[in-house]
Amino acid sequence: MRETTNDALELTREVVSRLDRLPLTNFHWLVIIAAGISSFFDYYNFSAMSFVIYSVKQQFALTPFQTSLVLSSTFVGAFVGGITAGYLADIFGRRRWFLITLSLIAIGALSVGLSVNYYQLIASLFLMGFSITGDYSIAETYISEFVPLV
Repeated sequence: MRETTNDALELTREVVSRLDRLPLTNFHWLVIIAAGISSFFDYYNFSAMSFVIYSVKQQFALTPFQTSLVLSSTFVGAFVGGITAGYLADIFGRRRWFLITLSLIAIGALSVGLSVNYYQLIASLFLMGFSITGDYSIAETYISEFVPLV
């Protein structure tokens, strides 16, 4: 049993070493750039609400408690998404889950912009936070897999 484990570990090291020695192709660069751009927009979406919260507070006549819920709903969605993102990527496949989360981010961002009441805004921000974290898990994994160690 121990020899089998050592053989498998050695084989894994050889495969990883070989992959790290391969040159980056246009496909690798495309994946890295796509993952990087999606990560940029993810970070942007997380921080955007802090810049517009005053206008949102006035538009929806929010109380301080409601304002705090609006600000935290993205992070609550991110918490739930972070717990389930890896599991969902295993179910749907990494590539498919990456595309699903990008679509959900776009739907969530559009829903935030078109929200007509407080509850729609909370739900849209939750959806956006959930899908942003799912996108993080895939984008960061892709970048770490496709960029060889120096």
